[in-house]
Amino acid sequence: MKLLGDLTSKSNGSAPYTRLFSPRFMPLMPLNEGKRQPETYLSPTIMAMYDEPNKTNTKEITVGNVPKVMNTLGITPKDQGKIMQLLMDVSKTSTYIDESLKIYEVLGMFDEEIGEPILNATEKILGAFKNLENNLFSHQKEALNNQGFAFLKKQQMQKVLKDQG
Repeated sequence: MKLLGDLTSKSNGSAPYTRLFSPRFMPLMPLNEGKRQPETYLSPTIMAMYDEPNKTNTKEITVGNVPKVMNTLGITPKDQGKIMQLLMDVSKTSTYIDESLKIYEVLGMFDEEIGEPILNATEKILGAFKNLENNLFSHQKEALNNQGFAFLKKQQMQKVLKDQG
């Protein structure tokens, strides 16, 4: 996946971006992780709307976590769902999510004859890139990291083409 991310990114990927004085208030999703993980300075996440059981982003400072707070207070899962829905309604997040889902519906992404082939093709392409990334030689990996590209051997190119059908 790193290879695909490197190929599709607009920057050289050598340095992550920086967030300074940029707090996140009640975010729905965690920050990017891995190579694209931002450097955060005085940019806490306040009252995250998601649970963080296996927090891998140690650079991110979290102040409160709505699901954890509700668990600590002993609120039942049924009531937690209602509270989360209320918070999403009050913050108008539900409205934006509904609008986004309508766009997907207009594009036909929920129709099996349109969405299913796109998802299958995406999975196939991602699988091919993952296989390619796992089969790169050490000098190719080094060239990819240093130069942003690497030349494939004939058998590697044939395997990529075969994997994609």
